[in-house]
Amino acid sequence: MKKIKYLLGSVLLLSLVIFGGCGAQKQATTSDNNNDNAAEKTALQLVQEKGELVAGLDDTFAPMGYHDEKTNDLVGFDIDMGAELAKRLGVKMKWQPTDWKGVTGSLNAKKFDVIISGMSVTPEREKVIAFSKPYLHAGIGMVVKKS
Repeated sequence: MKKIKYLLGSVLLLSLVIFGGCGAQKQATTSDNNNDNAAEKTALQLVQEKGELVAGLDDTFAPMGYHDEKTNDLVGFDIDMGAELAKRLGVKMKWQPTDWKGVTGSLNAKKFDVIISGMSVTPEREKVIAFSKPYLHAGIGMVVKKS
């Protein structure tokens, strides 16, 4: 239980750092009347103004994010974590299920604000998106009978 609390706390903190713009990209917004006085806003400010955090995910990736067979509701670790993140940011959570092959492209096309879905950090992905620190370390293993 302590590991889950630590992981959740770490992800929330890292998400705030990412949204806060510490070394992250800022988006410029301009008024129609005066482009010279364009105000720069962080991603966090834009999310808070919008009142919702839109998260892309693979909704077929149990136990991280998937549809409950009985209710069809999204459930899983990432869903719970995203709900807590939105709560702490004071915004509503909106999930945007996306085909996994296009999830990074959709993020860069601004179809959602963040990806909250189990994703391995790879050099190829690091070239196109900014990662937080990992919130879960999952390894691959095999179990066999001793005999």
